[in-house]
Amino acid sequence: MNLIETLQSGGAFASTEAQKRQIKLAKNKTADVLVRELPDAEFRKKVGAPYDRSNLIAACVVGEDGKPLMSAEQAAQLKVSVARDLERICFEVNGAGDQTESDEQAGKS
Repeated sequence: MNLIETLQSGGAFASTEAQKRQIKLAKNKTADVLVRELPDAEFRKKVGAPYDRSNLIAACVVGEDGKPLMSAEQAAQLKVSVARDLERICFEVNGAGDQTESDEQAGKS
């Protein structure tokens, strides 16, 4: 088995399958969302400087067909609590922890 086959069989490439997660909308209200995993290069573009979580949310939150559900401009209009929850889920699905952890680690570098 060559290296590419080993990486493919080992799950080293970003999945094309969206993952279902639940977000909190308000008191006692939740919603299911589908979040896709981004390839490394695309993820780094979305979280690079200057960082705007709206871009990450727009790229990751998808419909059943795998296509983005909203633009970055629409994502920017979400309530802070919803945007933060979606951002956390996007980081989680992409194996990058959450933004708080990333911020803390960046300050320690």
